[in-house]
Amino acid sequence: PSLGIIDMQDFGQPIVIADIPGIIEGAAEGKGLGVQFLRHVERTKILLHLVDCSEYSTDDPLEAYATIRAEITAHSEELASRPTLVVATKIEDEGSAQKASDFFAAIGQPEFCISSVKGEGLPQLKLKLQEMRNAGNDDDGRG
Repeated sequence: PSLGIIDMQDFGQPIVIADIPGIIEGAAEGKGLGVQFLRHVERTKILLHLVDCSEYSTDDPLEAYATIRAEITAHSEELASRPTLVVATKIEDEGSAQKASDFFAAIGQPEFCISSVKGEGLPQLKLKLQEMRNAGNDDDGRG
């Protein structure tokens, strides 16, 4: 995994983020590097799903999210029950906003959208992660 640190500035202590790519369908059964990547996910306190909802993405956000959730659940029920935040990314236009709205309606989660390009939603994301970390009494910075 790739590790990064979110500088929380006014929100509190920095949070360590692990970007865990490579989870594919069948990962829990050993396809690809799945089990190795899923073991890295076990170290996290919070699951942050960043779902590409760009109007121009050819990937179905619902299918991508469902695949990852299914693999995490197949690997470990305990892991699947950890605090989770689902965030729609690349919300730069009306088409992307509608795609994100449809996605959140389908999964029954509250809408949480960001645009790194526009800088929208990023302070709210930091605050939400800080709240989730504090709720779990996590004092080691892992998120």
